[in-house]
Amino acid sequence: MPPQSTPFIEARTVENPILKWLRTPELGWRYESQQAVIRKYRTDANGICDEREVLLLPILRRKLKELNPGVITDDDRADRIIFQLRAEKDNQEWLRWLRNEKTFQFAPEEQYQTIKVVDYDNIENNDFLATNQFWLEGAGGRRRRTDALLFLNGIPIVNAEAKTTTRDDHIEWREGAKQTGDYLRDVPRLYYSNAFCCGVNELKMFYGVPGVPFHKWHQWRDPAPHQVDRFDEMKCGVFGLLDRGNLLDLLRSFIVFETEDGKTVKKVARYQQFRAANKLVSRALQLGKPRGW
Repeated sequence: MPPQSTPFIEARTVENPILKWLRTPELGWRYESQQAVIRKYRTDANGICDEREVLLLPILRRKLKELNPGVITDDDRADRIIFQLRAEKDNQEWLRWLRNEKTFQFAPEEQYQTIKVVDYDNIENNDFLATNQFWLEGAGGRRRRTDALLFLNGIPIVNAEAKTTTRDDHIEWREGAKQTGDYLRDVPRLYYSNAFCCGVNELKMFYGVPGVPFHKWHQWRDPAPHQVDRFDEMKCGVFGLLDRGNLLDLLRSFIVFETEDGKTVKKVARYQQFRAANKLVSRALQLGKPRGW
């Protein structure tokens, strides 16, 4: 029997378990194969798949109309917002869109309206889609294929690159993290809207910003609100970091851009900071409540 290829092993031992966990009732993501994604969301009227497009336009168009009733009333208005989003290359500005901080004026006689891209109040009003083997075309026609790619309302926000420890040279999660840096160079549009990326093998999952040094990537060691064996570091990271509620909380409140040595640096909170800040807020909200509440 011929030996299994490394990509096959990575898919079977790392990529597939992550996708399986995401589809559990606890995490609540839906999964569609890349073939289904191409057919339903990436193929135009002529039957051509545009591999340069990273947004799943049918989903995004539908969610813009659903989340902005009375404001985005038809496809034409939705497409005007999509035009703005497709032109946006700055990750910090993309985060403002994702945080519902941007406004738009559809006509001179109309007021500027806040555009809602994500529903933070009702998690079920959002579309959480996981897929894999997502092909993209970069500069010069070079094609890249992601491993697990997570979309929020048709917008790619998390890319997880899987590597296996079963090879003789024991490839680490860092190889997955390094690959996200390669994608940042070759297909940068993939990360215009990115929240963070993950480098993962069978043992560990680290998350961070594509292109930054590895020592700034971290593990998420708290599976809350789920019960997972903390010694299973990879599973613990998936259930804690990619929980839909936690992910929305991170996106809204725990990603910052700071200036260091004249450069803008993106930072994503560690799980200790996330947990401590939320506990402080919870306690503050209960200060005025009667004892025994």
